[in-house]
Order: sequence, then structure tokens, then C-alpha cells
Amino acid sequence: GTNTRDCLALAWAPSRSAAPAGLRSCRKSKPFAAQLYIDGRMQHLGLFAVAEEAALAYARAAKEQRQAAGVPTAAERGAAEAEARRRALEAAEAEGLRLERTDGPGGFKGVHRDDSKKSKPFQAQIRSNGRKQYLGNFAVAEEAALAYARAARDKRQVAGLPAPAPPPPVPGGSRGFPVEEASLVS
Repeated sequence: GTNTRDCLALAWAPSRSAAPAGLRSCRKSKPFAAQLYIDGRMQHLGLFAVAEEAALAYARAAKEQRQAAGVPTAAERGAAEAEARRRALEAAEAEGLRLERTDGPGGFKGVHRDDSKKSKPFQAQIRSNGRKQYLGNFAVAEEAALAYARAARDKRQVAGLPAPAPPPPVPGGSRGFPVEEASLVS
């Protein structure tokens, strides 16, 4: 369930007890205890008659703990990722680089997704002399694709190869909109 006043989502634990995360069953009068690890120690948050009350206490304490630790909210992370995407695309355009899309999980050539790396799941790699060269982990795929495109450009320059041909024009205009002939009326 969700408590709209506090904007907290209650996460139900995948267990046989079907109690929300951070709860355990104890007495008959108030059978649900809310607990949370704070600073490496289990903190007792209270006993509750209803699982949802205990889950709400847990969610509030967890939210306070995240805020105190300076952990960004999902909205803040989303805004930061959108800004990083925008900056990477602008840099690629300014440098005349092409970020090649693929159907793979990374979404771009030379980009792989590693979900075990939570904050920076996109890894860029390029082949050089038959070996994979690690270019780094990035928060968004576009940053990783930019690192790959720069490495590919540098590799071509070292080898004395010409730059690749520019991408073909998008049918129907630069942004996919139909191109209309402009006429001057006097």
C-alpha cells in the first residue's frame, strides 16, 4: 500500500509471513514490531497492532535515515540522469561524434549494462589490438557511448584512418518532421 500523506511506499517482504519489510511478528495484542538498522545496530521502532502501521513507522524511519545520509530521492536521481544525458549528447554534437545505437542492453555500440554496479551501471569498452580496453563505468548510457566514441576517434587518428562518414540525413527532415517548402509572398 501507499501512504499518500508521507509519500511512502510500503514494500512487502517476499516471505511466508507476508509482512512488510522491516517487520516481524511477536505478541498477540500488538503482533508487529518495526525494526531498522541505524549506524550498524538494530533499532526497535515500536510494536503495532496492524502490519500497515508498523510498515509506515519503518518507512518513515528509513526515509529519515536516507535524508540524513544525503541519499538523493528517485526524482533527484532522475533529474541528474536527464541532465547527464543532455550534456553527453551536446558534447557529442559539439565534437562531431556519432553515438551509434544498438539493440543490446547498453543501447549503444561499445556500451554494456552491469546491474551489479547500482550507481554507474553502464560500462564502456573498446577493442584495441584484439583486446578489450576498459573505458569506465557511467551513470547513463549516453555518457558511456560518448567515452566509446571519443576512444574510437582517437584510435582512428593514431592509425591515420579518415573520420567516418557523417550519419545519413533523417528522412522527412532533421527531427523527423516533414520538410515543407517555404515560399515568399510579396
